[in-house]
Amino acid sequence: MKPLFTPHIYPQTEPLTVLRSLPADAVRLPFAEGKRWIPFRSIIACQSEGNYTRFHFRDGKSLLYSRTLGYVLSRLPEEVFTRIHRGHAINRYYIESSEKDSVRLMDGSVWTVSRRRTI
Repeated sequence: MKPLFTPHIYPQTEPLTVLRSLPADAVRLPFAEGKRWIPFRSIIACQSEGNYTRFHFRDGKSLLYSRTLGYVLSRLPEEVFTRIHRGHAINRYYIESSEKDSVRLMDGSVWTVSRRRTI
């Protein structure tokens, strides 16, 4: 009997690198200089821009990532990030004050809360 596929073995061109441990409190994001592990505490909010997600960081910078907000939130811990609107999610640890229809974060930004979502 013939196998369904034949595995290909390619010569190894560079040595393998073994990560001894993955950061449990970080997410890997692509930057211009390469992919980096970013701690959850550095991310203030995530905002949907169509099929992209914009990460807002504590230092005031932002990053546009080519994945949907739903995909991003499936990789982030629910106890840290909460979706307050169809278009954005926030880091719970940066909430300064909240009202019925908005949330103010420690950086001074105000985010709208959907009618059906609660914090």
